[in-house]
Amino acid sequence: MARTDLVKKATQSEVDLTKITSEAIESFRPRISDINLKVTMRTAGKVKISKDDYLQIFSILMDNAIKYSKQKINVSLTGHKLEIA
Repeated sequence: MARTDLVKKATQSEVDLTKITSEAIESFRPRISDINLKVTMRTAGKVKISKDDYLQIFSILMDNAIKYSKQKINVSLTGHKLEIA
C-alpha cells in the first residue's frame, strides 16, 4: 500500500469561523478560570476549511497557551488570521 493511501483526506466544507472558534474557546473555560482571557473576533464570515483540522490546530495552540502563559491569553481572529498569544 502506498503511503498516500494511508493519509486521510480532509473533508472541507463551508463553516462559520466565528462560531466554531467561540465554541472551542468555551470548551476551554473550565481550564482557564485563573487566566485572564481576551478574545477579539472580526471575521469574514464563512470559509471553506476542514473543521476537524481547524479544531485540532486550535486546541493545540490553546493547550500551549495555557501551559506557557503566566496570567493572560489573547485570542485574536481577524479575517482569516488566527493569533493566540
